[in-house]
Amino acid sequence: MPTRAQASLPRDREGALNAVLSALRVVWCCAGPLIVAGIGLSLTGAALHSAWLVTVGGVIVLMGTGHALRCHRLRRLGLAGPDDCCSAVDMPTGRNVD
Repeated sequence: MPTRAQASLPRDREGALNAVLSALRVVWCCAGPLIVAGIGLSLTGAALHSAWLVTVGGVIVLMGTGHALRCHRLRRLGLAGPDDCCSAVDMPTGRNVD
């Protein structure tokens, strides 16, 4: 007979997978163009052998991703308004307890 912890394991994995997919969707929705621009700048810097362009491109990618993940977290906590972050992605506020 499975214990309660074993029975809830698949639900926990499903919740974790949903959280990761939701975060990826927010990152792509909100920071997708910025990430593409940063990658393009890094590739251009690599082709020109310019460490500065590669570094700036990497910083742009990290800033865009960090901002999108921060917005994702604030919206999940209910601390961000609809105009504060990427409003195209519907995010539930608070946590559901089954």
